[in-house]
Amino acid sequence: MNAKKMLALLLILVLSFGVYGCGMVDVMKDRISNEGTQDVEIIESNDGIAVLSDINTRETVLYFENEMGYIVPVKRNIPWEEGIAKAALRNMVASPTLSEEMARIGLKPVLAAGTEILGMSINDGVCKVNFSSQFTQAADSQAESNMIEAVTYTLTEFDAINTVQIMIEDEYQSSLPYGTQINVELKRENINQLAEANEGQSLEIIYYEQIGSEDYEYYVPVTMPISIGESKTTAVVEKLFERAVGLSEFYTDIPVGVTLNDVEVRSGVAFVDVTLDSEDAIASQLEFDKMKKNIALTLSEFEEIESVQILIDDKGIEEAGFDFLETDEIPVFANEY
Repeated sequence: MNAKKMLALLLILVLSFGVYGCGMVDVMKDRISNEGTQDVEIIESNDGIAVLSDINTRETVLYFENEMGYIVPVKRNIPWEEGIAKAALRNMVASPTLSEEMARIGLKPVLAAGTEILGMSINDGVCKVNFSSQFTQAADSQAESNMIEAVTYTLTEFDAINTVQIMIEDEYQSSLPYGTQINVELKRENINQLAEANEGQSLEIIYYEQIGSEDYEYYVPVTMPISIGESKTTAVVEKLFERAVGLSEFYTDIPVGVTLNDVEVRSGVAFVDVTLDSEDAIASQLEFDKMKKNIALTLSEFEEIESVQILIDDKGIEEAGFDFLETDEIPVFANEY
């Protein structure tokens, strides 16, 4: 099938789904199959339909360690195979090729060279994974803790996995050599935690930016104690607008001259109202997009928020007199490489 014909079929699919729903998907699957192509895969999910141009790869979020000791999520295309969660872990094992590739953006693999996944099972949301003995070869306590955090977060990116249980050489162990506890079901919790919460505070995740090798920028999820009043959503965005005061290695994409008025969540939409101290406080579409992504990533940690909209003095972007294009969707991936 030539490229123009394939593009036409995909366009028909996208347009038809809005009118006919899932029934048309089955029709198009049959049509594409009958045309003899092996280059398209159609995936149905609760979020809709994804058409992948190459059935041999899958977009997967893997977690690596950066030069400052933080865990960073990165979207990568990995070869598709049955047992894709196991394949995701194998793509986090240090090797000369992977280590060199990730070093270009200031990241490194968290699993020691030679680590093997000896087995894996997923039942009722619990993923039991059996590692070889190389799994215990972390360089120090921080690397060991980061390894566990990265494995847990990578596996729980998959909808079927809620918690993780770790075995080493077919046996459960209470802890690793540097003391990291692994005798419990591990879950997504307090990634890159900076401090404990005091009374009147809660631990919340905020996405900050860092600069890696060759000036590559990436977002880092950081768990911080936040003083909360009536609204956690407002509290975390207020913290973001502080532009990482006291955290010199981090920065935000909130332009100087933009201040926060309020955050209101209605019917799954977070309306973030800001004030500009001048018309050129947000100088370009790129600057607006980066600010919006930074805010949306931080608010994506709240399950009730499905989309984000920026307001300027309680007006929509167009009504406020700006010609920035805006989409409401929350970014699917923090970092892509």
